[in-house]
Amino acid sequence: MAGNSELSVLLPSAKEGDEKAFSRLLELYSPLISASVKKYSGGLIPIDEDDLRQEATISFYKAVLAYADGSDTDFGHYAKICVERGLISHIRMQKRHVPFTATLDEAGTVQDRDDPAGDLIERERVGELNDKIRESLSDFENMVWHLHISGMSPSVIAEALGRDVKSINNALRRIRVKLRRTIKKQ
Repeated sequence: MAGNSELSVLLPSAKEGDEKAFSRLLELYSPLISASVKKYSGGLIPIDEDDLRQEATISFYKAVLAYADGSDTDFGHYAKICVERGLISHIRMQKRHVPFTATLDEAGTVQDRDDPAGDLIERERVGELNDKIRESLSDFENMVWHLHISGMSPSVIAEALGRDVKSINNALRRIRVKLRRTIKKQ
């Protein structure tokens, strides 16, 4: 893994959009990503390993952006938590969207009931709602929300963001109020 001096240069550069710095971080932490992907591939839900690797990379990128400079938490530990939580969330999402494609008709014959149009409409509605939620939350609340829905407890989020648990709980309360308003408008 990277030394503290290298991380102290790469992390801020990657946050500023330096693709070379992010690529170097990705290279340094590729064993962590590979181990996490291997850990979660081959489960009950058939998920392509490339999809998991892509999801892990996205979660790693989000970890780079969200990591609090000067945090007491080691970046490697924080990144591992974020990557694994991202993979868990992705797998949970896949479980919810695994289509039940067959049903029995009145005669007891199996009928296919795939509805790609309905699935597409549902995904668009969920995407629109997610966009509205993101717009209604501050940057800090978005970070807290993302970590919370990935399964992290307020104490783990506080540790990861270098904040106290009370500020995380307060943010979660504000988020709930904003989410209720956003959902009511839908």
